[in-house]
Amino acid sequence: ILHEEAKVRVLVHTWAKAAYVSRFDVEFVQADLLDKEQMIEATKDCDYIIHAAIPGGSGHDAFVANNIKATENIMAAAKANNIASVVQLSSVVVHGETVPENLTADSPLVSYGETYADGKLASEKRFWELLKELNLHGSIVRPTYVWGPYSMWYTLFPMEQMRKGEFAWVDEGRGMCNAVFVGNVVDLCLTCLTNPKADGEAFIAADAAVGNWYEFFSPLMEMMGMNPKSFPSI
Repeated sequence: ILHEEAKVRVLVHTWAKAAYVSRFDVEFVQADLLDKEQMIEATKDCDYIIHAAIPGGSGHDAFVANNIKATENIMAAAKANNIASVVQLSSVVVHGETVPENLTADSPLVSYGETYADGKLASEKRFWELLKELNLHGSIVRPTYVWGPYSMWYTLFPMEQMRKGEFAWVDEGRGMCNAVFVGNVVDLCLTCLTNPKADGEAFIAADAAVGNWYEFFSPLMEMMGMNPKSFPSI
């Protein structure tokens, strides 16, 4: 909206969670990701789809099944409405519990039994199957640790820990931090939608500058008037 002057339709499941995006000039449509007909109706007259939602589920198996079902419904909607391209947000966690050396988007996909990771992995596999089966165009984006405005786990929650004095460095913050700014994730999604060379490809989203966790969190502490060296290390 701000940079591309795009007309954006936002899928809403729970209205209470739409407060932030409602500040912008967007069209809202309420629908359930797990209802194929609703998804077909919700995406009529759209050129592109970005699937960034996480369907819930009570327990591991239900979570995984719902993620697969949501992908199936979105791809069915893309076929029914002649969508030009679909971008599905996956995660770097599909490559395993630890980051392998020289990781690329072509590295093996590895399940390690974690619910969120298995949901992303299963839905990504289904995405690739349907992309070919339905003759659609699309890409997968696998972000690392997403930070920036409204990022709970890598911005807001750590800042709240700092404020309460509950934050601690791990190994003095020396560990490598392969984070990615949310704006860079958005830019990559838009590139995938509009660049034919991205069709059928997967991409790992990470910031170009790689530092450690001390360098990553210190500016937040200083912004809050805190000394990074005042926090303990474990």
